[in-house]
Amino acid sequence: MNKWRKYFQPHRYLQWLKNKRRYFEIGLKKPLILTSSALGEKISFGIVSRKEYSIRYMQSYSRELTTMYWIENCVKQDDIVWDIGANVGAYTLLLGKRMRSRGGRGSIFAFEPESSNFYSLNRNIQLNQLSDIVTSVPLAFSRQFKLGEFFLSSNEPGSATHGLNTPESEGIEFLPTHRQGVLSMSVDQFVEMENAYFPNHIKLDVDGLEGEIIDSMSKTLSDTRLHSIVIEIATELSNGTIENKIIEAGFELSMEEQWDSKAGVIKNILFERLKD
Repeated sequence: MNKWRKYFQPHRYLQWLKNKRRYFEIGLKKPLILTSSALGEKISFGIVSRKEYSIRYMQSYSRELTTMYWIENCVKQDDIVWDIGANVGAYTLLLGKRMRSRGGRGSIFAFEPESSNFYSLNRNIQLNQLSDIVTSVPLAFSRQFKLGEFFLSSNEPGSATHGLNTPESEGIEFLPTHRQGVLSMSVDQFVEMENAYFPNHIKLDVDGLEGEIIDSMSKTLSDTRLHSIVIEIATELSNGTIENKIIEAGFELSMEEQWDSKAGVIKNILFERLKD
């Protein structure tokens, strides 16, 4: 009886009914335009899948407290921010909305290599009228400049845990639903390109590839223009090596949270550059 008790609370029951109706509409291939609120901003989402609704729209602004703290307290309205692994853009959109409402002159680069997520990311940028603030880039980061393969664990927009060059995410192999081509390069190579603004802040959420990306950005890490990094780390893959490389580059651990996953313990960690 206890597991059903929550459904007898009126607000939970109404939310359950609302979710059922929206899942039904999604099943009919009916696009939904829904608005969420976070940090005093209104963010619109175009939704065509259950994952976009249940994870990206419903949970993004309550699930990652470290990321929300970083957006509210570290990023300023004139800063340059990179969102590596932007998915459909939940945090990109919130960053852009805050910059605009504060009259800032900052910019956001949102990197997302997976094709359906990249489409949704651009749709959401347009819905929120952020095309002048956000630059979306269909690129993967790795140690070298190459044409690689990107293996999808799901074709559903809003999904994650895909694999670069091998069908593996956070150390776990999967049967891919699709294989697409993807261009990859190192972070240090990208910052040297024309019109690639150097980041003051980086959000990095790449489902097990974080070690390879950190290895690709030694020059960027050591540059004092980079003030903070918020990064999701699979602890069994890192064993502290990723954290140590960031700290050795002049950062200190400012905040962290953790949760369990199929890959073990996942940590979301905020590093801020040490003050002189």
